[in-house]
Amino acid sequence: MKKAVALTLAASSLFLAGCCTTHQATVWEYKTVTSDSDVNQLASQGWTLAYVVPLAGFARDALNFERSQLRYVMKHPKQ
Repeated sequence: MKKAVALTLAASSLFLAGCCTTHQATVWEYKTVTSDSDVNQLASQGWTLAYVVPLAGFARDALNFERSQLRYVMKHPKQ
């Protein structure tokens, strides 16, 4: 019985210790660029493409668009 109580106490202590530790979230830095060459340049520096944002009016004719109508949002861990 004493052994079971001791094991339960040890397990609960480890559980509580795990819950109390802080977790560090990554803080991101963002840049918006307009050309493929800028995307490639930032990618070579370790930036990743987060998402692509169409300009206003893009939704009206989604099949006929030019690359100049897009904005690329790049992300990188803040240093």
